[in-house]
Amino acid sequence: MHHAGLSVKTFPQFSSLENIIDARNAQLSVSINGDETNYPGFLLEQAFDVPYLKTVIPLGIDNTSLWISSIAVATKNEHSVHQFIERETVRLTSFIANTTIPKQRVFINAPASIVFELKRILESIGSE
Repeated sequence: MHHAGLSVKTFPQFSSLENIIDARNAQLSVSINGDETNYPGFLLEQAFDVPYLKTVIPLGIDNTSLWISSIAVATKNEHSVHQFIERETVRLTSFIANTTIPKQRVFINAPASIVFELKRILESIGSE
C-alpha cells in the first residue's frame, strides 16, 4: 500500500521493544489474523488512540480485495486502490483460469480461522 501514500510497518509476534514502542505512533492498526492480533490491536486503540480495524483475513482474491479496500477507506485513500484491486483481480483470475494446476492432496496446519478459507481456495483449484 506504499503507493497509496501509506508507510507500512509490521508488528509481528515476538517484536522488538523498539517495534512495540513505535506501534503506538501508528495512524491505524490492522490485523491479518484477528485471532492472534486482537489483543495488541485493542491495547493500541485503548491506550494510545490508534484505531484498530477489524476486517477479514486476507486470503483469496475476494477477501484480500476487501481487506485492502477496508484499509483504504479507513485511511481515506479509496481513490488510489480501486484501480489497483481491479487490475490485480483481472490478472490473478486470468492466471488461475489459464494455468494447469495438478490436483494435490493438501494438509493444512493453521489456526481454524484460516483453515476453512484455505480449504475453500484449494478446493476451487482442484486440490483435496
